Amino acid sequence: MVPENICFFNGDMSRNGGTERCTAMIANELKRRTKYKIFIIDISNKTEECYFDVDRDIEIIHIHGNGILDISFRIRKFIKRNCIDVIINVEAMLGIYTIPAASFLKVKNIVWEHGNFYQKQCSSIDKVRALEMMLCDYYITLTERDKLNFEQNFKGKCKVKYIYNPIEPLQYVPQYKGDTKTILSVGLVREIKGFDMLVDVANIVLKKHPDWRWLIYGDTEVYPEYMNSIRRKIAEYGIEDKLLFMNTTKNIEECYRNADIMVMTSRMEGLPMTLLEAKACKLPIVSFDIETGPSEIIDDGVNGFLIKPYDIYAMAECICELINDNERRCQFSENTYLGIDKFNIDSIMKQWIKILAV
Repeated sequence: MVPENICFFNGDMSRNGGTERCTAMIANELKRRTKYKIFIIDISNKTEECYFDVDRDIEIIHIHGNGILDISFRIRKFIKRNCIDVIINVEAMLGIYTIPAASFLKVKNIVWEHGNFYQKQCSSIDKVRALEMMLCDYYITLTERDKLNFEQNFKGKCKVKYIYNPIEPLQYVPQYKGDTKTILSVGLVREIKGFDMLVDVANIVLKKHPDWRWLIYGDTEVYPEYMNSIRRKIAEYGIEDKLLFMNTTKNIEECYRNADIMVMTSRMEGLPMTLLEAKACKLPIVSFDIETGPSEIIDDGVNGFLIKPYDIYAMAECICELINDNERRCQFSENTYLGIDKFNIDSIMKQWIKILAV
């Protein structure tokens, strides 16, 4: 039976993270390409606003409740009232709400994993994942490697597929400048993103190249204790005038265009949107070669560098190498579109539409 009503279930659409960006992007594309009625539910949105632009015909519903059972009951009422055919949980833990909410209803339940198998958001995450693998219809991972991880570690009727996050189409193909003397990093300032290691790397790089600067775009207010420790470390190194935290911006594309190198120091990722955005804007990338994500975006030595995880000195050395070699940076930029087709929005939407229609 072809579905008519699709519901994305997200924690908080007022956040400006990659998960929310992907939710908005895929929902918008489904609305543009199909006749589905699209809904988005969130349960933790205190402002009841949406950070990313969503098609005006997509209905956003904010459900507030007291505890799992109450929220599940409210979601169930919503499913029945709106004849929802498919619900897409845009984070693994959200299945704790939709599994009871959709029980004994003819609703396809899909989990869209935005971390990876090794990422344990809480102590009960693997119990929730095991339940989802038993009771849900599809489990979508972001990489092929992670698909294998889930198939090898969980058993159940749930079909496991991997679908890359797409690169958002740009208005025009950018021209790499290479002369701004700016290093860029983007992401929510939290420990898993490795900004403490970034400061250590920046200390080495910026003292060797004091005519360069390093800009970080990301929310600094969600984890204040961690952010305070970062600021203290920056002050101890004396690089406050070179390593700068900028305000979050909806025009992040312009930030990529005005940088020379993109750096990611995350301890763990699913498929990082920041690297896909940097790739689309033809930036050379330097990243730790963590378990999933970077190696499916970067060709080491061709359009960026993959560094042994958490090797601060090796990362600093590679960044300095790019700073010193403008010709190589330009070559990396020219090569960024190699392998980009697998992140093409048309290809990815075909995969989503096929899964929704089965």
